[in-house]
Amino acid sequence: MIVNPLGAVRTGALLGIEGTAAFGAASLALPPLHPGAGGAFVVLGISLLFWLVAPTALAVRRLSKADV
Repeated sequence: MIVNPLGAVRTGALLGIEGTAAFGAASLALPPLHPGAGGAFVVLGISLLFWLVAPTALAVRRLSKADV
């Protein structure tokens, strides 16, 4: 879900609307390994920020080397 930006947005929306209850028993399976709803928003936000910044930085780098 973190690698796919659409999955990250979908998961963030579910967390925002219903909290961890949206995931049923799966949200209770690994409590020590997940940071909770607040931490999940942070991780998803960082993932989405990466998906905005990384392609833009690569495009700027590639276009700066291009002979226009």
